[in-house]
Amino acid sequence: MSHCGWNSVLESLKNGMPLIGWPVAAEQLYNAKTLVEEVGVCVGVARGTNVEVREENITEKIEKVMGESEEGRRMRRRAGEVKEMIEEAMRDEGDSKGSSVKAMHQFFAAAKSSCL
Repeated sequence: MSHCGWNSVLESLKNGMPLIGWPVAAEQLYNAKTLVEEVGVCVGVARGTNVEVREENITEKIEKVMGESEEGRRMRRRAGEVKEMIEEAMRDEGDSKGSSVKAMHQFFAAAKSSCL
């Protein structure tokens, strides 16, 4: 179960795990909606903090994600596909790295050389 903050989303998907989302605030609501409707790797339990969620609701969502239903298998398969996309994006591909990765490598190289 996740509040669908970006770091939590990345940690789950990096490991090929679908999410059970309970977004509370800020970008979490948008992230959860996107994960459910566009990416297909999440089911929602509730939205916000002023809601009552019963044990049966959570049990139902866990069974949906982890069980043998077609929807559960599809979500797990899709989470595995996203995991592969993340791994591919993180591979060392020389000059084809994105600008953020290049900038991070330059920063660490500069920090390392200034410490020597």
